[in-house]
Amino acid sequence: MNEASGNSSAMKAEDLIDGTIFEIVRAAAADSSTLSSARDLHFRLGSGAVLYPEAAILLWERMVSLPQAGQMRCHNPRFGIHLNFGRGRFYTAAICWECNNISISSSGIYSWQMFDGQSVAAKSLLADVRKYAPEADGES
Repeated sequence: MNEASGNSSAMKAEDLIDGTIFEIVRAAAADSSTLSSARDLHFRLGSGAVLYPEAAILLWERMVSLPQAGQMRCHNPRFGIHLNFGRGRFYTAAICWECNNISISSSGIYSWQMFDGQSVAAKSLLADVRKYAPEADGES
């Protein structure tokens, strides 16, 4: 796992201020109400939930541990995860099961991760994500 993906061993539940999982609502540009996971991907939080610290960190660990595979490059993410540790330390990810990639911002350092969207682990993660952040249009 690279530095921008978030070193989960450095993520301690007692340090987490909030962990949120949400449906992504695209924004045309960055402003004070948006999050970003890549330099040109800005979004607002749609439906979702604030998770207990342990659950939020476990969800992040599951995401960065997904089996690797190629990607299709569309990047139309439907879901995001945001972990805020305060003092400028945060991790934000936008996950696209259509093209098998995740754009990640770790306190402003951007990276990409590819995964096998058809793997058992990815399907299980998607099912859990949908429980917390049901989609308005029912697509993946």
